[in-house]
Amino acid sequence: MTWAENDGAWPRMSSDDPAFFYTLRAGDHKDADLVHMLLADLSPKDIRQLFICHKPLFYRKSAGWSKATQDYVVDFPSTEYQINKMGALERWDMP
Repeated sequence: MTWAENDGAWPRMSSDDPAFFYTLRAGDHKDADLVHMLLADLSPKDIRQLFICHKPLFYRKSAGWSKATQDYVVDFPSTEYQINKMGALERWDMP
């Protein structure tokens, strides 16, 4: 947030960066949940954001997905979690 709060350099990161998810989060205020839902609505192909922040839209959209897509979406969180978990453990040199 240095770029926004202190006129810092614009951050350079791709959606592959584990921190990218946190760039799409609202600040700590009373409308944070609404902001999260709106962000998820703007990126409906980001299934993680959609599932976490806008479950009603996630379930409406998933009802029309093919069986293969539904299977992928069910597997995605557990697979991604394991990848992120291993990356975090390596980053902080934890066993």
